[in-house]
Amino acid sequence: MSTALKVVPSVSAKSKETDSCGLDENSKIMSPKSANSAKFGFEDSDESDDEMNVDRKSLSQPSSPAKEEMNIEERSMSQPVGIKRRSDKIDIFDFELAHKDDPDEQSKRRKMELESILAKKKNIFPSKASRQNIVYKHKWTQEEEAKNSSQSTSRANSRSQPAPIDVVFKRPPVNYSSSGRIRQVKEAQRCLESGAQADFAQELEYILSTLEDSKATENMKCLSTIQLAKKCVKLEFRKFLRNDNNMTRVFNVLKSSPSESAAWSLCVSLVIYFLARDRAGITINDTTLRLICQLLRMGREDGDVEFKRFSSQAWKVINEWREACATTTSREIQFDFTEESLSSSFLMLEALVYICLRNHSKFIQGELLTQGCLQWAVDKVDIIVKELSKENATDKDLILNLKEFDRWMRILENASVYNVKNQAYLVTIRSCLLLTSCVKALEFLYKLVDKPTASQNFKDTGLDTICLIARVFTNLSHDNELCCDNLGKTSGFLKLCVSSFTYLSLKNGPKEKHFDVFVMLCGLLVNIIEKCPSNRTRIVDMKIPVYDENSKTSEEVLSLEAFTKLFLKHESAAKTIDEELDNDLDMEIIPEEGPGGNNDDEDDETNGFEENGRLVRKDTEMTEDEILQSVQRAMNKASAHMEDSVMASYIGLLLGSLIQKDEVSAETVKNLMGENKLKPMIEQLQRFLDFMKLTNPKSNSIRCIQRIIDSLESLDH
Repeated sequence: MSTALKVVPSVSAKSKETDSCGLDENSKIMSPKSANSAKFGFEDSDESDDEMNVDRKSLSQPSSPAKEEMNIEERSMSQPVGIKRRSDKIDIFDFELAHKDDPDEQSKRRKMELESILAKKKNIFPSKASRQNIVYKHKWTQEEEAKNSSQSTSRANSRSQPAPIDVVFKRPPVNYSSSGRIRQVKEAQRCLESGAQADFAQELEYILSTLEDSKATENMKCLSTIQLAKKCVKLEFRKFLRNDNNMTRVFNVLKSSPSESAAWSLCVSLVIYFLARDRAGITINDTTLRLICQLLRMGREDGDVEFKRFSSQAWKVINEWREACATTTSREIQFDFTEESLSSSFLMLEALVYICLRNHSKFIQGELLTQGCLQWAVDKVDIIVKELSKENATDKDLILNLKEFDRWMRILENASVYNVKNQAYLVTIRSCLLLTSCVKALEFLYKLVDKPTASQNFKDTGLDTICLIARVFTNLSHDNELCCDNLGKTSGFLKLCVSSFTYLSLKNGPKEKHFDVFVMLCGLLVNIIEKCPSNRTRIVDMKIPVYDENSKTSEEVLSLEAFTKLFLKHESAAKTIDEELDNDLDMEIIPEEGPGGNNDDEDDETNGFEENGRLVRKDTEMTEDEILQSVQRAMNKASAHMEDSVMASYIGLLLGSLIQKDEVSAETVKNLMGENKLKPMIEQLQRFLDFMKLTNPKSNSIRCIQRIIDSLESLDH
């Protein structure tokens, strides 16, 4: 049986270049499959074209077995001898199963085989299923890039699954030319400061981590707190603690120290003391004041071994702090501690004094009363006064007790300034215990200062403490009739007050100490007399000692006579200094020119006016040293004039308070005056009133001064 052979042309190189219409490869119309390949970025290769052509040709021919065998033979005969086929792979179409499968199954198989062929191509847009195989590999050199790319290509050819995509980022070239300029660079000092702040933050976190740990032992807490105190020696670290709420964190951690141990309380007190000594102070709130008031009640426990060990370490830290402060300031640092007196209560006493001196808020005054600090202060004052009264007390103990008494009185002074509630509490607590104790202290100090064998240091300290007691009593007696009455009834108090500035300070103290004692005690007596008329009678009938600085003698005279002599003394001294200042500033000016022209009797170069209108003194030109000496003399005279004027004004207020409702006493004072009139006193008080209006126009004392002036004017007519 003869079978007609149908020749099927094979895929050759020439058929790839041009098609039957004479079109080249670039202008060839794309089939749907190739269009999709181009759309998704697939690259066409010779092998894929052959396979696709084979599929299309096989689909266009009949599928009988005889024709398929003849096509195979013709394709084998059409191949040139010695030329290897491009692909040794098996044809896509399965000839053996073609007659068994239906057309639908054949189309499905062809579709799956085409998808497997396309999967072998490198897909630069991976599907969601293959994105998990993407691996980032950073390439630094072209050699490594070429090597790895060749390896990845070989792996992709050997595997059926797509290879992971290599993502390469290339750094842009950097121009290091000398003309380049780097902007936004911190200065060296800023870098150092930021680095120091970061170090401080890490150190603080490390310390607080130990203190916040509930399992930390007492020894660990003490060591961490001592380490914090060492950091506080630096001013920069103390400034850091005041920023970003750090101080609040520290106090919240340390607030439980009083209930733990005396050693930890001492370490905590040292930290608070360093922070309170700065002018910026510490953050004042309920937690801070409660902790300070609790630490005030802590004493020394010399029998505790841990307390002794940490007390010696704390003393070393204090010495480091003193050395650091000496390098940063030229002033002498007031430091009254010894290693034997070092305790939590003494450190907190010093810290609280500095806090009260820099902060006079009503909040602090109220918290001192609420937390029981004022009651504790009154008890401590009473205990210290009893210690001072002991006859066998050594000078060392005396100095320590006086310093502690001074600190407590400063706290009471600041707590009672214009605070009616605290004033009433301090006056009435425990049957006027504070007033009684302070009067006893005043008696002791009077004897101490007047003691011939006492050193000048003791005398100065005693006079300063007398001034401090007077300031506390002045605050307590302000608009408080009960306090004024109780002080007036106290035996010997009024005479001590008067004789302290008429005799004691004049004889035993320097001039500047005398001024302070004079002003403080005169102001106190004015308060007591104004609110309690019975005190006016007591002072008028009193005989007091008066010391004469010229003759170095003393005598006892009536109070009105002593006060009048003191007024005349200071008022005349102020007038004398005023006249001397006028003479020093007096300039001689040449008389006006007559109608005949210039005055030939005067030398225009040394007297009168210059051409620019300035005054010319008679004296010749002065050297720089002479100018400095002249200025210093003028300043000293101005200071002395101010002191005498103020003392004359205060003693005038005292005299006016005593005689404003007593005509007999007014006549006594008039007779002691030079002109038998009260005019010098009225003029001095008027000048003082004008001064007060300029410095403190809202003060309540202005009304009191004006009332005294009006009363004196009515008595003078």
